[in-house]
Amino acid sequence: MNAGAWPVCPRPQSDEALPSWFERVSQEYAMSPLLLLGVIERADSGKAITAGAREADRLLDRAIANRLAVLGQLSEPEINALWPPATGWELHDRGFCVYCPHCCLNDFNHGRTPYGRRCWQQSWYTICQVHSIALVRRNRTHASSNRSPWSHAKLKSDRDFLASVRYRGLKVTREPAVRTSMFSSLTHLERTTAAALSGSAPDPWVWGTLTADEFLAVLTDVTTWSLTHFESVRSWSAAEDLTPAEE
Repeated sequence: MNAGAWPVCPRPQSDEALPSWFERVSQEYAMSPLLLLGVIERADSGKAITAGAREADRLLDRAIANRLAVLGQLSEPEINALWPPATGWELHDRGFCVYCPHCCLNDFNHGRTPYGRRCWQQSWYTICQVHSIALVRRNRTHASSNRSPWSHAKLKSDRDFLASVRYRGLKVTREPAVRTSMFSSLTHLERTTAAALSGSAPDPWVWGTLTADEFLAVLTDVTTWSLTHFESVRSWSAAEDLTPAEE
C-alpha cells in the first residue's frame, strides 16, 4: 500500500458509485472491502482508523479519498464522478445496498462485472428509470467478503420475482389512463425530483408555478427524514396527520 499505484485496478464506470468501485477493486486482490480499507488506513501515515464508522463514510474521508486517487491513478473526471457533491438526499446507508436486476444482467451481457449506479444511492430513487422496475434490496453478506456477490441465477431470480408481482405490467406509457396509477405517479415524482436537484423547475401544468427549490421544500415537508428505501419509519410529519377535510 506504500506503492505509488495499484498494479491492477478496474476503471470506474462513468455512473458508478464509490462503494461499488471500491468493492470491485478489493475483489481483484481477493480481499473484502472492509479489510482493504483497513490496510489503506493503517498505511496512510498519520491517519487513525475510524472506529465504528461505516465503510462508505470512511471512503468519503478526504485523506482516504486522496490516497485512493493515487492508488487507482484516477483522472480528474473519475475523481469528480466518484466523489460528487452531496445532494442532501443520500440514503443513510451510503453503501451499495439496492440495485436493478435488469441493469446488472445487462452488465453481464456486455462483459462487465455488475456495478452500483450513483442514482441508486438517492433516497428518492426507488424505480429504475431505464427498465421501469422497482429496485431490489441487495444481500450484503457476500458483498462484505472477497467473493463476487453476483450470479446470473440470482439476478434472474430477482428479475422473475419482480415480474410476478406485476411491476412489468406497470411500465410508464403516455396514455392518460395509465398516468393515474401509483407506479406512474412515483416515476413522475422521481424524474421531477432529479430535475429539481439540477435546478430545473417542475412542469407548471402539473405542479403550478413552483421553482425547483420550492418543489424540494414541499417534498421535504411531506417526507420523514428517517425514511429511506427500506428503513422503518421512526417519526411522522405533520402533513401525514391531516384530517380528511384538510386533505
